[in-house]
Amino acid sequence: MDISWLGCGRCCGGGREDSLADPNLQAQYVNDEPVLQPELEEAPVAEAAQVIQEIVEKKDKTSVKRTESKPKKEKDREKIAQERMAAAKAKLEQEQADAEALRLRHLGDLGKPGAVLQVLLDTTWEDTPEDESKQIRDHVGGGETKFAIQARGAMYIVDWSDPKCPTQTNARSGKARQLRVYLPYG
Repeated sequence: MDISWLGCGRCCGGGREDSLADPNLQAQYVNDEPVLQPELEEAPVAEAAQVIQEIVEKKDKTSVKRTESKPKKEKDREKIAQERMAAAKAKLEQEQADAEALRLRHLGDLGKPGAVLQVLLDTTWEDTPEDESKQIRDHVGGGETKFAIQARGAMYIVDWSDPKCPTQTNARSGKARQLRVYLPYG
């Protein structure tokens, strides 16, 4: 098929005398015979361009949504992590409060503010040294009723099984002495 000339028939008749009367038709000449085809209108091209523009805009909006949703997911993860941390902190605080309540229950009067641990030496009650008192409080607060402590260069066995009548016994000499909790304000 020999296509020697394409023209619209309106402005580029190519010197031919057979220009077409219908401006919406274009002539294609094949072997010097005109073949009529409708001219491409600009409206479908404009519509196609508009459709393409809408697709591009929709794609832009979608990519914006994707970029916005990623931070939202990160924010959700952060929120969940913060909630878990808060729950863990609350649980830890509750466990600590429970442990302290149990400790105070074990200590009894020894756990009250201002309580002083005393030992009966012959006929008088004497305050125990702070380090000895602390050792006893730690053991009794931990729930122990019979334990050993080191004080004043000697080993003592403390028996707190009866909190109303605790004793300390020198491990070497076997001498037992009575202990008491003195509350100066109560």
